[in-house]
Amino acid sequence: MKDKFVKKNTGRRLWGQVLSAGLLVSASFAAQALELVTPEEAARPDMPAGTRGVTRGPAITLESPAAARSPMPLKVAVKARGGAHIDPKSLRLTYLKTPMVDLTARVRPGISETGIALDEVTLPPGLHRLLVHVADSEGRETEVELKLDVAR
Repeated sequence: MKDKFVKKNTGRRLWGQVLSAGLLVSASFAAQALELVTPEEAARPDMPAGTRGVTRGPAITLESPAAARSPMPLKVAVKARGGAHIDPKSLRLTYLKTPMVDLTARVRPGISETGIALDEVTLPPGLHRLLVHVADSEGRETEVELKLDVAR
């Protein structure tokens, strides 16, 4: 299933709106920081940027301060519209590198109907582009590209 998602989305230009930020403190899930992105993954070439049209699917927002240092908390909020409910099993987090890296298994302990909430994740210094994908109970889907700028 994971490979199907990555292959399905490779080359697509459905990245959604771009949000720049660090991350906000959230509910506790681990005593030590989770390595969200390895230095080797960060060194891969970036995926080309794309655009996306308007959607009636769920809203995705990165709740965070303007700057970030690693380790940092990770909080991504998702909200269904029109009386629908979020399907937590549909939530995917992908690192936009070539080839793309599916980070969903790494953040699985922090996934719920309200989004992703982890106390501490680590990322190498630099700009990191993540794609968040989620669907609601009516089958409407949304993908949003988030940019995390980690201080050097």
